[in-house]
Amino acid sequence: MSEFLNILADTLIEFTKKTQILNRALLKLSVKDLLGDKNPDTLKFNEWIKVIEDPLKKRLERTKTTNIGTVINKLKEVAQKNQSLITMAQV
Repeated sequence: MSEFLNILADTLIEFTKKTQILNRALLKLSVKDLLGDKNPDTLKFNEWIKVIEDPLKKRLERTKTTNIGTVINKLKEVAQKNQSLITMAQV
């Protein structure tokens, strides 16, 4: 499993109060919403940002997560800090 996906899922725990497993599932479903059956381990950084900004945001709205703007900004910040994990995985 992608370390990048795990980091994003761990970040979501603070906001969703769900387990890492549930947050990973939420992220994977968001990837599927945007990119179909593409493996999350193969996503480029800009694809992850699109997933965070659109389908994940919509899913968080449906789960009645509060402060969604803060959640999205935090995820993008964490993604930016860990962007090298994506690059290393694609080598």
